[in-house]
Amino acid sequence: MKNYKHIIQFLFCTLILVSCQEEDYEFGDIVAPSNINIEVKYIDEGTESAAPGLGSGLVEFSATADGATAYHL
Repeated sequence: MKNYKHIIQFLFCTLILVSCQEEDYEFGDIVAPSNINIEVKYIDEGTESAAPGLGSGLVEFSATADGATAYHL
């Protein structure tokens, strides 16, 4: 029984060592977005206003950029 226990431990350790291979992942060039433009529109009582009101109403954001893949507002 002891021999089986040692054989199983040896096989388990061998399996772990063989399965832990270093993988090489490559990225392309990392380029930061440029020409970033963010627009904010304040909508107070259904009409667009130049400045925020008393804290009520809606806000619309729009963002554009060259080389951007996603926007998070």
